[in-house]
Order: sequence, then structure tokens, then C-alpha cells
Amino acid sequence: MADEYGNLKLEELLKDENYGLEGEFCLTIVTNNDNFTLSKVDGKKIILTEAGKIVEDYLNQAEDHFSNITIKDFVIMPNCLHAVVEIDSNTRKRNFIVHDISRFEISFGLMVGRKNPFMLKGSVYHLISWFKAASLIELRKNVYEDFIWQSGYFDFKINDRSAQKKVKDYLKNSATTWPSVKDDPHAGIISYLSKK
Repeated sequence: MADEYGNLKLEELLKDENYGLEGEFCLTIVTNNDNFTLSKVDGKKIILTEAGKIVEDYLNQAEDHFSNITIKDFVIMPNCLHAVVEIDSNTRKRNFIVHDISRFEISFGLMVGRKNPFMLKGSVYHLISWFKAASLIELRKNVYEDFIWQSGYFDFKINDRSAQKKVKDYLKNSATTWPSVKDDPHAGIISYLSKK
């Protein structure tokens, strides 16, 4: 059963044993405060702040840490990051974090344990856990000492070329759609995708 945006409910997602482990996903990670500005929108241009440059740097490092993940596209908005990532379940080289839970993940209270399906190396959850923890420390050290990401993240699997094209168009035009979606970035992208 899908909700009003066409998102599958949790029980539907749980039927897909490989959800978050393979495929192409659109991810949205949001800051927890309007004072934490990652970029500025100037007409059709997005200009990264110092904080945005740190976020971009850690996003670019993701492929070095997770050999099965490709960052296909991303945009850093003033209060969020939208990224398209592809997870290849056939690529199982040694990742930066294999079976070790990093001190960042423990200190931020992220779920740990060998039986936790979300902690499988190279999963969407593991990527976001690493990204949020690593970038948080750098952002607090260099830009905003009280920076915090919103808990959790928003994601959906891109299942076909039509959705792939719409996501690409949304990211390309995100500066122009920003004023209407800034209060709820994930709902903005879902609303855009649900248009005919």
C-alpha cells in the first residue's frame, strides 16, 4: 500500500530483502536548523558556503570508503543534500569499514550489531551513518560548533528510466524550485516526481 506521494509503506519495503543493498537510490539528508546554511541560492545558481564545501568533500570521499557505491549526482541546497547513489551488490571489495563499527557510529548512538541488516557494509544506511558522523565532526570543528543533522534520512529507490529522468531534472532545476520546497525538501522532490 502506498501513501499519498506514492511511497511504499514500511511493511512493503520490508518485503524487499535487498532494499538499501542494491540498486539506485535518491537520498535526502536535512540539517536540523535553518541557521546551518550549506549553500545560498542566487537565481539559478547554487553557491556553496564553507559548510557546503565540507559536505561536498565528504560526499566525494564516499566512493573511496565504499567500493560498491557510486555517487551519480548530487546537489547541496541551503538546508539539505540530495544525492543519487548506485549500490552494486556484485562489487564486494574491501570497504573502509568492513566489520568494525567506528567510534563515530558508537558515539552517535547508531544501531550496531552483526545481525542488524542496516549495518551491512555498503548499504544505504551504512553510507549515510558514515557520511553524517564524519561530516558532523568536521562541520562542528570548522564552521558551526553546534551543527547537527536531522535524525534519519529520506530515500526512495529509483526503479525505472522515467523516475531516473525526473530525479535528474529535479536536481538540475533545484535552485528554481527551492523557494517552494525549502520547508520540506523531501516532500518537494516527491511532489515533483509525482507530476505527470
